[in-house]
Amino acid sequence: ERSGPLLPKAEQPSQSKLAENKDRQEGAKLKQGYWEFQISDQGIVDCKIHTTPIASNINNKTAPMTEYKYTTDNQKEQYVIHIHGLHHTGTGYLRKTLYDALNEEFSTDENNITSSPVASIQDCMRPYQHQIEEAKKENNVSKLEELYKQHYVSENEGQHLQTVFPSYYSRRKLKPKIWKRTMGVRLKFLSSIFYLGDVCTIPNKDDSGVPSDTNNKRVGTILLQQWMRYWDSSATFLLQKTPTLDVLFLERVKVLPTLHVIIVRHPMTSNSRRHPSMAWRWINAWSHVLETLQQGDIEWYAVVTYEALISNHDAVVQELLEVVRSGMRRYHSKGRVSKRTASDAQRSRTKNANQYSRLHRRLELHEEDKSNREVNTSYLAPKNRSVSLWERCLRIPNCDTLLRQVTINIFP
Repeated sequence: ERSGPLLPKAEQPSQSKLAENKDRQEGAKLKQGYWEFQISDQGIVDCKIHTTPIASNINNKTAPMTEYKYTTDNQKEQYVIHIHGLHHTGTGYLRKTLYDALNEEFSTDENNITSSPVASIQDCMRPYQHQIEEAKKENNVSKLEELYKQHYVSENEGQHLQTVFPSYYSRRKLKPKIWKRTMGVRLKFLSSIFYLGDVCTIPNKDDSGVPSDTNNKRVGTILLQQWMRYWDSSATFLLQKTPTLDVLFLERVKVLPTLHVIIVRHPMTSNSRRHPSMAWRWINAWSHVLETLQQGDIEWYAVVTYEALISNHDAVVQELLEVVRSGMRRYHSKGRVSKRTASDAQRSRTKNANQYSRLHRRLELHEEDKSNREVNTSYLAPKNRSVSLWERCLRIPNCDTLLRQVTINIFP
């Protein structure tokens, strides 16, 4: 018989609380394949990419690199084309447009006879075609479903078909943990999430802190080995699309001649309506990319606006094809592997800076044309939610200043 009120039991910390405390002590960490990154309590990102695996491949949709061996000893003329951009800004449409244009332009010989396609888009199911055909012959629906369940990835994006650098999804996995930090820490992380690959370092064996060209090439070869099995390896142009802006990273580790095609869409009609912080993240991401281009760190690139691609499709496609031809001529005249000296890099920076100042143009905001009911242009008009978010951002002096600097310097 109780003689007094029951005393409450000592509260035991929950598993989630213990995990949160551990994260705070060690910093939020993620590891997979060849990469690892950690975000401190101050929002400082420390990303490293290694030349040997540091963690097991937890993504069973990505096959191990040993299943396809690529060597640079062959002299086959091949080019990698990376399509960069933020989410929902037309990267998929641009990839298909380039694929069709390249095949139409380069698949006919001097006698106007069409040969096999010269461009290839990554296909996550390509390595499993023989299993798919067997399942179809057997009319085995469950086997087909299992194959697609195991190996299909969203939109055949290159980020899901490798373990060398963190995918966008991997970067976002730390978001809930970061959200428990202060606003300043959250913005530091969210501002760099689109180009996290560019801030990753490739450690040297001697721990000098400066990545060597040898290790860059080793990482690039591993990445190419993982990707090549999803392309038609006989194609001349190998197209890869990922909705991030890791332009500098993919330039540093390139093994084959590489063209970066970057698409930008007016922020009010792209993805800003989905996240309150998207306005600042958009500004920060494009500031990083444009500064990288202006410094002359990217050898072969093109920047197009989504609005121009839609409104002046044929003209933009012809300009892109000319960029491809000019790069092919340059690489062909210099040999298969381009070696840039310090003076070459400086001349490139000067030339790009001059071109940058001449060709700048404000982004066009296309108003909805309600006079022509046959043409649906609602996707080019901003939503009220987007306008409201940007008005809030522009009331902050730093946001307004940086946005003006960015938009007057984006050129097609």
